[in-house]
Amino acid sequence: EVADGIVTGMNLRVNQGQSCASTSRVFVHRRLYADVLARVAERLAALRVGVAYDDATEVGPMISGRHADSVRAHIRRAVADGARIVAGGSGPEGLPERGHFVAPTLLADVDPGMAVAREEIFGPVISVLPFTSEREVIEAVNASPYGLSASVWSRDIDRALRTVEQIDAGYVWVNCAGEFYSGVPFGGWKDSGLGSQESLEELQSFRRLKAVNVRVGPAGDAA
Repeated sequence: EVADGIVTGMNLRVNQGQSCASTSRVFVHRRLYADVLARVAERLAALRVGVAYDDATEVGPMISGRHADSVRAHIRRAVADGARIVAGGSGPEGLPERGHFVAPTLLADVDPGMAVAREEIFGPVISVLPFTSEREVIEAVNASPYGLSASVWSRDIDRALRTVEQIDAGYVWVNCAGEFYSGVPFGGWKDSGLGSQESLEELQSFRRLKAVNVRVGPAGDAA
């Protein structure tokens, strides 16, 4: 299901959304917008935020207080710009005061021009943007200066593959997110990444090519 894929793709249980390939910016057709928002909000609210050494914890703290403050600042600015908080938004209660905790946050009514939709937050924040037409969403997706990864969801595989072809990203999932396979190149376009990793292409980037032409036999003998 799309809602499960959105939450899974955020990598919240692994690194609290502090991942360059997280599904932090989600475009949903207006016809499905309210339903998807409700389902994602329900899943985020059910996640248990806590200390890393508690086995029951599903979402741990940010890497530092400075970074936690940066994530919170992005949320506040998004609200000031007109976004609406559907889930999260404030720090969870009952946790150590010195912990750098940020509740998984879902932002609705986000516009492509907002900073929260253009900048990499690197935290547990999902921005959901409505769209109407295929052309509209492709233009909005590619307007980002980043192009590391993307995920396309559709029951129409032809439409999904057509969309994949038009997206400026180095790694694209179809009807899934956050799944990686050994040997498949992982790298971004535009301002994302430093080349293809985890693949033969990465090893070949360290090679130097040399062409050697050796004549065998008498001069003029083509045999």
